[in-house]
Amino acid sequence: MLTTTSDSVKSIKLAVVILLITNRGVLGDIGFIAFYLICVLFILRDGLYFPVLKYIGLLIIPVVISIFTGLLRRHEYYDIFKDVYYFLSPIFTTYVGCIIAHRTKLNVLKQAFLIVGIFVAVIFILQSVTESGVTAFLDPRTSRVEESLYLNSAAFLSLGVLMWNVVIEKNLKHAKWNLFLLMLNIFTVYMSGSRTYYVAALAFVLIISFPYIKRHILKFAMFIGIIIIGLTALIMTNPDNNTVTTILHSSDEITVGDYKTASERNNNYRGYEAFRALDQFNNYPTRYKIFGGGFGEKIDMVISPLGPRYIPIIHNGYPYILIKNGFLGMACFILFGYGLICRMHKMSNYGSNDLRMLCFMAIGGIVVSFIVNASVWGLFNDAYNILLMLGGMYLYYLNNKKYVFKKRNSVYRV
Repeated sequence: MLTTTSDSVKSIKLAVVILLITNRGVLGDIGFIAFYLICVLFILRDGLYFPVLKYIGLLIIPVVISIFTGLLRRHEYYDIFKDVYYFLSPIFTTYVGCIIAHRTKLNVLKQAFLIVGIFVAVIFILQSVTESGVTAFLDPRTSRVEESLYLNSAAFLSLGVLMWNVVIEKNLKHAKWNLFLLMLNIFTVYMSGSRTYYVAALAFVLIISFPYIKRHILKFAMFIGIIIIGLTALIMTNPDNNTVTTILHSSDEITVGDYKTASERNNNYRGYEAFRALDQFNNYPTRYKIFGGGFGEKIDMVISPLGPRYIPIIHNGYPYILIKNGFLGMACFILFGYGLICRMHKMSNYGSNDLRMLCFMAIGGIVVSFIVNASVWGLFNDAYNILLMLGGMYLYYLNNKKYVFKKRNSVYRV
């Protein structure tokens, strides 16, 4: 809880900063400028925080190499600049998360998460209902507003805090309020109508709840069984529902393949993009397979279902990394994610309840970023950068000697 008016004001200010940082897709050029201005201001005021650089340094390596490769191959400067922006985005977001934690008390950070998440949840639901009326509740896919998904992802912040309060800490003092807000966040996930967001939220919640799940595996299995039965009944009773049919088509859409007909390419464009990118990569000479084609390199779609033949970005972020950075870049990203998760997991039973909450949220954010990278290039997508910011926040506490990590026997209250 907040203990002073000063902390309340700080939480609100931090919530505004987080909204500016995490919603560049909604704010357009203003958000783009605000993001980098905030980065520069933080660095000028606080200097470089070197402990975190040893983690994000892995991601800087392919950026430097790919800039030189792109320039040597005489790619268009604008295309090089765009790739630099995308590949710097996870680096800056992680770093800014660390600096925010450095400048903020943990209780203020926690309250700011709640303010941001609840605010965007309410805005998102109201916008969906305004667009489509009550039909939005029955078929959220029809009321989906693409720009709102950028806002929606910030709801992960309050979702993580509330899941921890309700499931792990079992905070009885504010039990009804916490449960109501948690249901509001879960309803926001449903209203998104986004398959990627459904998967991301499910993975995030499972990781946050892991301390409870491993001790109550039978209850968890029963809960999952009920969910599966409920979803099966929903699908069987609503076969023509747009949301249901889109979900059922998901696996076909992302399956990598050389689709021959225009209809197949249109319906499965994500898989077709990935196929073209991998086919192009396989035809590279050895040096480009190792270091990539460089920033500014485009993917030849041959026959494009979406318009231009040569495109700079595709939905599947892994072939995208291979095309730009090669095997070296892919190795750097894998080592970055794996290293952070292993380091954080070792500390997941240490520290205060709030620190452990942030630890599991950070692990969840990193895992989800790599999962959604296969469908919406989540490591570079502005809509999901907030998840990497959580990793940066926990890295600060992990490397700050004033935070003494004492092992706790239990990470949840019985």
